[in-house]
Amino acid sequence: MKHTNILNCIAALAVMISCEPAQEQEALKADFTVDTETALVGEVVTFTDVSTGAPTRWNWTFPGAETETSILTRPEIRWMEAGTYTITLKVANKNGEDEIVKSDLITINYHSSVTADFSFDKTQLFDSETISFTNLSKGFPNSIKWTFTPDNGSPVTSTEENPVMKLLPGVYSVKLEVSNPVAKDEKEVKDAFTVLDQYAVLSSFEAANATTYEGGSVKFTATSTGNVGGYQWTFEGGTPATSTEANPVVKYNSSGKFKVTLKTYNDKYENICEKADLISVLPDFNRSMVFLLPLDGNNKDFGPNGINPQQYSMGGYEPSFEAGHNGDQSFCMKFPGGTKGKTYSVILWTADEQLDKVYPQGSDMTLCMWFKIGAVSANNAFFAQGDCPGADPGGINNQIWARLQTGNVLRLTSEKTNSGSGKTLQPSNAKFTDGTWHHLAFTYYVGSDGKRTECIYLDGEQAIAPASFANLDTKTIPLCIGANLRLTNGAWAPENMFGGCMDDIVLYKSGLTAEQIKQLANL
Repeated sequence: MKHTNILNCIAALAVMISCEPAQEQEALKADFTVDTETALVGEVVTFTDVSTGAPTRWNWTFPGAETETSILTRPEIRWMEAGTYTITLKVANKNGEDEIVKSDLITINYHSSVTADFSFDKTQLFDSETISFTNLSKGFPNSIKWTFTPDNGSPVTSTEENPVMKLLPGVYSVKLEVSNPVAKDEKEVKDAFTVLDQYAVLSSFEAANATTYEGGSVKFTATSTGNVGGYQWTFEGGTPATSTEANPVVKYNSSGKFKVTLKTYNDKYENICEKADLISVLPDFNRSMVFLLPLDGNNKDFGPNGINPQQYSMGGYEPSFEAGHNGDQSFCMKFPGGTKGKTYSVILWTADEQLDKVYPQGSDMTLCMWFKIGAVSANNAFFAQGDCPGADPGGINNQIWARLQTGNVLRLTSEKTNSGSGKTLQPSNAKFTDGTWHHLAFTYYVGSDGKRTECIYLDGEQAIAPASFANLDTKTIPLCIGANLRLTNGAWAPENMFGGCMDDIVLYKSGLTAEQIKQLANL
């Protein structure tokens, strides 16, 4: 009985369901929106399908666009040419399809300005190689013209977006002209790149140090480019006088200034690089040279003893290197100056047994250098040697130092640093701070009367008459270039930091004569 009732209920429910009217499906109708109807060339225009009737397929048409068709529901489209464009959307599902056409819907305008710019991947190449150019212009110009003009010969042009060129030998200038109907611009780079004959060769070389001493050596490095078959060096005043090595080491036995010549060659071509007066060889008077710092990119000692100092820097202040007193054939060190205890960079020996052996306490001395500095508003010290203020109060504590002061005054002082006694030489009639290179020499030596004699030389001439004082033996270390020196709380504390350029710093353990110093100033 129960089973019969259940079956009757199911049958009744089926009758009720069959009697409900069928639900009508919404008609398929194509439609879309757009985020803007006016745009500039290259700008993105976004279209969004808003069709009704549950479409399952979309087919867009964008005449003249970068992408002319799409099957997405929300395509992003760009036009690269100005104009007015008609958009078509066709939608479909299993029940049918529909289409909408919106005539002259999108207006694309040119940018009111364009900016020409480009890059290229080589500055030197052989005529068998290619060079690639990349158009980086802004404003979407629709007209592009490249012109490649050699120093000799006819220009070559291209209208490609990013041309890849193979060119005849020459030095080329590049010009890019870009425009649209309402704006134009151009950019030109003179002597932008060099195309070499694949057999050509270009000689060049570098010297590890442009200054050495009698009996010293210089390492040369060939940096020639091209199709190098071999080298032929000629070293005026050097031993050997010639070489065919790529990187020869040459010894110089006599003082003077000497020329270096390199011929680089192959079976078809040769090229010569000659540098007159490149190498300066300083005399080693009576074998008294202690150290020689050419400062050609580093502070290495190229003298007979190889006594290398440390570069003592603070506060992120580091020295830099630029063209030296011999112009672009040598380098010098540019000291950054600074503030006591905060920012500076100096050259410093604080502990060096070898320096003590070569240059013991109480040695006579001559310190020479080339320097360049502008007007000074504070003390700028050249060097300081010996125990400084703050050192052992029971020690000898003798010091000698030299610095520039305001008023164009140059002081050379020897003193007992803990007692404040000492003497000062103050020449004020010479020009030190005119921003040009000068040769400077300080002498400090024991005379025949047993007293110390001090003197300053500028550009090979005495800046002041020599003066004699009581003999104060000065310790070798510390020795500081580019500052005065104190010992504060047990730590070295440079002060009066030098802010300018120095070149070819050389120390002798003898008091050189006026004639010898003049000889150095002329090298």
